[in-house]
Amino acid sequence: MRRGLPLLVVLAAACASQPAAAVPAVTATATALAAASPSASPSSAPTAVPTATAQPTAAPTVAPVPRSTLAPPAEQLRAYWVDAFGEGIWTAAQIDQLVAHAKAANVNAIVAQVVRRGDCFCNEAVMPRTEERIAAAPFDPLQALIARAHAEGIEVHAWVIVTGIWRGTAAPKDPKHVFNTNGPSATGSANWLMKRSDGADRLQAEGQEFFLDPGHPDAAAYMVRMVTSIVEKYAVDGVNLDRIRYPDGNIGGAPSWGYNAVALERFRAETGRADAPAATDAQWAQWRRDRITDLVRRIYTGSTALRPGIRVSADTITYGEAPQSAGGWTATRTYREVLQDWVTWMRLGILDTNIPMAYKRDADAAQRKQYEEWVAFAKEQHHGRHVAIGTALYLNEIEGSVRQVRTALAGGTAGWVGYSYRSPDTLATAGSRGGAASRELLMNALRADLFAQPARVPVMGWKAAR
Repeated sequence: MRRGLPLLVVLAAACASQPAAAVPAVTATATALAAASPSASPSSAPTAVPTATAQPTAAPTVAPVPRSTLAPPAEQLRAYWVDAFGEGIWTAAQIDQLVAHAKAANVNAIVAQVVRRGDCFCNEAVMPRTEERIAAAPFDPLQALIARAHAEGIEVHAWVIVTGIWRGTAAPKDPKHVFNTNGPSATGSANWLMKRSDGADRLQAEGQEFFLDPGHPDAAAYMVRMVTSIVEKYAVDGVNLDRIRYPDGNIGGAPSWGYNAVALERFRAETGRADAPAATDAQWAQWRRDRITDLVRRIYTGSTALRPGIRVSADTITYGEAPQSAGGWTATRTYREVLQDWVTWMRLGILDTNIPMAYKRDADAAQRKQYEEWVAFAKEQHHGRHVAIGTALYLNEIEGSVRQVRTALAGGTAGWVGYSYRSPDTLATAGSRGGAASRELLMNALRADLFAQPARVPVMGWKAAR
């Protein structure tokens, strides 16, 4: 947001899509936010997205983007990610406020973080109820959100952190938490934790964060059950998979995670090898990449068996250069480093909606180019399914976010998801303005043009035909 201008002037500039000033550097508040974000390095959740930590370069003059001239779409996904690290779904009053804002903004879906770190903001799933300071039981955040949102015609998608299950030095209080039953204190095949090639079983850079290894069959089965138990118990319209990949914190840019002893033995048994593969070993990298794809497939088939019309989406990585500049899909950090092959997921039809987390600053010329290229690539790789572009509201001023939303919706996508409801612009991220005030400005800017009329969530024709 430009400094020194009255809010009404700023809003008018946002609606008219005037050139944006350089975005301020992200503060410590932003670092904490990125840890919550749909895993753009995050959790999502994000943590911080690699590009988010760099100082922005000076932005060139941005040509005004004309307002939309097309008739408003009858179908278009419009959603916020609502993280569970602050206001959003902790109390019934917060849920009322969230749904009222979504309704007023012509937003038709809420992607709510209900599984954060092996816990659940709900009462009936296989994971234990969160220890966070939410309203006391019998209050069930997910059930309350579903009831309130559905009454207003708004969909609820359960956002699940899949592989990340704990963070910090103190263990969870609940003895049934997976960290306590199958974490660092467990031995032999009962230990499900991801290990790095150097023996580390946690990501120190993220405040000691722990992950389940998808190469361990029992860990993989539990991760599937995390999602399907929600689908079984709650009338959610969708499940949104985050951290559905290998972690960051790799050594020398090589995919260094996945060395759980059981996973290694499984790899050897399936390939006939007896060695300890290097992180750079191509066969070992592909084997681990396939474990993530298998996990997505099992979640998809299990969820759709329980509820055929459910939407299964994933928050996918767009680190650094897009394929157009990186030298092809297999040369991207997404495919090569965190072993996430979302192009194959779309081709195989094991995902209904791809939500690439195109977390880039509009005011930075290099990042703007990355954003445009990733959006174009994702649109090309839809394979008959839906693509909705995820943008980092918290990294951008309002006018920059409006510009990004317009680019995202300019043909070839099913819609847009913004991160996040709690921090909808750089000023809210920095603590210079309240989230509610920034949400109001963003809502008005979007509703003045792109979201002027309500829209339905797009129908999934491949499911409707069943």
